[in-house]
Amino acid sequence: MDLPLIEIVLLAGGEGRRLGGLPKPLLRGPDGRTLLERALWAYRAYGVAWVVAPQVLHPPLRAVSPSFRLLDDPGEGPAVALQVVWPALSAEWIWVAAADHPDPEVSLVERLRLAAAGHAGAQVLRQGIAQPMPGIYRRTAWAGPARSLRALFAPLDLAQIDEAELTPSERASLEDVDLPTDVSRHGLLRPG
Repeated sequence: MDLPLIEIVLLAGGEGRRLGGLPKPLLRGPDGRTLLERALWAYRAYGVAWVVAPQVLHPPLRAVSPSFRLLDDPGEGPAVALQVVWPALSAEWIWVAAADHPDPEVSLVERLRLAAAGHAGAQVLRQGIAQPMPGIYRRTAWAGPARSLRALFAPLDLAQIDEAELTPSERASLEDVDLPTDVSRHGLLRPG
């Protein structure tokens, strides 16, 4: 059986505290699609997508789309959530992204995968700081348990691409939604 070259992992946990407990993956864009739908659509060519989300979000996420594998987020942060899904993965490369990016860009996956050749993965540098998400990582280079994504990937030999080298749409795909101003800036609507 041929394994997919890349599997997609979307981390959809978090309590959305700064948004009053709003489930960010279920925010809707002006086009009516949720942030989760946008991500699944952007990465659909890879075929295998995993979503790690709190149990309370499973029914509404399944209503959005049944086309992904869903795992329970233990609620201890993105590093622990990623450690939940990692043993189930089988592809050579793992694309890790949050489900709160309004404009995911598939070309960034290939750009980072090509940069990662000969390395354990690749990340984007934003303002000189390596960003673990979105990023691509070799499944076999797993570093083991850690409490933060930075600590999880710190021991790995990772390629880095400065955000200045990205196209405008790739740079836009790095934006996430954390604050009410982000919701407004991206024209997002509350679920319901």
